[in-house]
Amino acid sequence: PTATPTPTPTAGKNSGGCLSSTEFISSYPQSADKRIDLERVWDITKGEHVTVAIVDSGISPTSKHFTPVNPATDGGADSARFPSGSVVLPGLDLVNGGDGRTDTYGHGTQVAGIIASRLLPEQSALEGVAPRVALLPVRVYDTFNEDPQQGPTGLDAGKTAQGIEWAAAQGAQIIVVPQSQPTPDSRLDAAVAAATAAGSLVVASAGNADSQIVQQYGEDTVPRYPAAIPDVLAVTSATAGVPDGGQVSGVHVDIAAPSIAALTTAVAGGDCLTGEANNETTGSSSFASAYAAGAAALVASAHPDETPAMWKWRLEATARRANPIASTTAIGWGMINPYAAVTIAANAHVDGPINPMTGTSGNDTPPILPVTERSSGAEARTRADLTIAGIAFACVTFLGCLVVVSWLRKPGRGR
Repeated sequence: PTATPTPTPTAGKNSGGCLSSTEFISSYPQSADKRIDLERVWDITKGEHVTVAIVDSGISPTSKHFTPVNPATDGGADSARFPSGSVVLPGLDLVNGGDGRTDTYGHGTQVAGIIASRLLPEQSALEGVAPRVALLPVRVYDTFNEDPQQGPTGLDAGKTAQGIEWAAAQGAQIIVVPQSQPTPDSRLDAAVAAATAAGSLVVASAGNADSQIVQQYGEDTVPRYPAAIPDVLAVTSATAGVPDGGQVSGVHVDIAAPSIAALTTAVAGGDCLTGEANNETTGSSSFASAYAAGAAALVASAHPDETPAMWKWRLEATARRANPIASTTAIGWGMINPYAAVTIAANAHVDGPINPMTGTSGNDTPPILPVTERSSGAEARTRADLTIAGIAFACVTFLGCLVVVSWLRKPGRGR
């Protein structure tokens, strides 16, 4: 591919349009990644030792952005981790069989580029949010349609659930599902539970609004899955704290990230932009979830001994929002802030969501115990009765001691 200073070709969101570009984009300062202050957090981590699984349309490993960085850049650590010469690991293809390293639609490759692209100095302006992670492709569809009944190659809750469980079993710390379905499914519930128990954080698209629902009701608040499952980090698209057009709102939304003018990788090996660069107002929760997954990978890299719940809390608690104690149905806890998420103290008592480690948040008084440590009313009454009995026993013992001492102090006693 050759470098070009102009952002062409441009791809539409969720359209698979980033297929044919063979050119690099050498400069594009308006790209979405410039809005989340990555330079500071990269001084701490770039996602080393973390694997991000992408449960989507597969990943094409063609791009040079998926080649380990030059050994002179980082002392050879990146190239040593990927002796095969590609950061895209052999994965799983639940559509046609194989290892997932194929993408006829383009969506998964775009998500991968946002998360993990290595910088190509003097050729391309593109660098991923976590540009030292490994990528694990899990291909679960090749035709995008939000109706899960669209046939064997379209979206399917069973394949998505199987892909999540498989990725967790391979040790992926972050599993991003940049697609959504409008109905709950017990298989997705079970898959997320298994992944969380295995130490994986699932990050998912909160959903793009259905135009028919918007036309009928004025907005789309129908929860999307697996995003609406409690342990999942559900991501919507926003710009500077303002929701982008075309997004689902609702209580399932946890956090927001940028997506408009996302510079990323094309299947043919070049760069492309998602959406019209200058006038686009419609966001993509798919690509927003990619930015959030990259941020989650940075957190997991910096805090490998913490739980998925703690990684999720770090991202939510430090998100930029107007009201520090409130989550909204439009952007959840606010815009992702990777540097703050990585650097906040694990036992911090801050406004916002409850800290899983301490059981408190800054707007809680007194401290709240985790649900698993709370007692039932009967247990509480039993403990109270035992406490009263103990106090009574202590009082009787003390009075008895006073009587004995008084008796011993009488003349002729105790000699």
